[in-house]
Amino acid sequence: MKKLVLAAGSGPSYSKWPYWPVWTKLFPLIWSADLIDASGPAAGNKFLYRAVLTRLQNCRPDMVLIQWNLGKFDVYVENPKFIYQIINGSGVRNFLVYIHTGQTSNTEGYWCSSHDNTVEWKKQYNELIRTQRGTALDDLDSMINLQNICAKKNIPYKFFCHDRIDHEYFLSDPHIRPLYNEIDWTANIFPSVRTMYENHESYQYSLEGIVKEFHWVPNCAWQYWFVTEKIKELVESLQISLRSDNNHIKDFCHQKTLEYYEKFATK
Repeated sequence: MKKLVLAAGSGPSYSKWPYWPVWTKLFPLIWSADLIDASGPAAGNKFLYRAVLTRLQNCRPDMVLIQWNLGKFDVYVENPKFIYQIINGSGVRNFLVYIHTGQTSNTEGYWCSSHDNTVEWKKQYNELIRTQRGTALDDLDSMINLQNICAKKNIPYKFFCHDRIDHEYFLSDPHIRPLYNEIDWTANIFPSVRTMYENHESYQYSLEGIVKEFHWVPNCAWQYWFVTEKIKELVESLQISLRSDNNHIKDFCHQKTLEYYEKFATK
């Protein structure tokens, strides 16, 4: 029986990303294993925790590997009038995400809205209510909950993050520190996506700040490196082997990276 990895994350891990394949899309093409992707576009920790929990009701993976995305604000929305405001808004995140599939939706679902201020009450929330401490408490809650559920089910659990974690801040705050201390930080096996991308040779072809739809989704060459090299030791620890010939995939990823860079960055 094939091994199974249950993965989740925001844009850098979202297998339905329409522009180039990300690592969750490449994984079953490169490794002799299956992967279930519980990612969502622009998803924060609340969505990611609940999406993985939902998948765990119907499968028993050999590992949960999650790319957390701290500092975001996910809201579950059902009200038709509010849904209309969101999907007809001028912001980048004018969509909802259905938690069972990760598909964008124009009906009920999670508004993975980050810091989008295009709806008036959200603008007031960000300016008058939202705090760094409160957001951190919610983020760490989700991380602890998933960590403990995986431990209860005896499922190996590993994670990395979209952005760098401010460990010093978390430890200095008396409200945050108790939650921080309950997290098994040895499960944090990689640096942040941002750090890995900035230190990778393909970053010279980054389109960050050039095309808003590509905001901080590393290019295809990075995705290939991550899935074939960065997670290699982790995947092989599950007795999963590489498929025999991946050169055509490597060539495709590098070609796609250059294609997008030449199209948008060299105008």
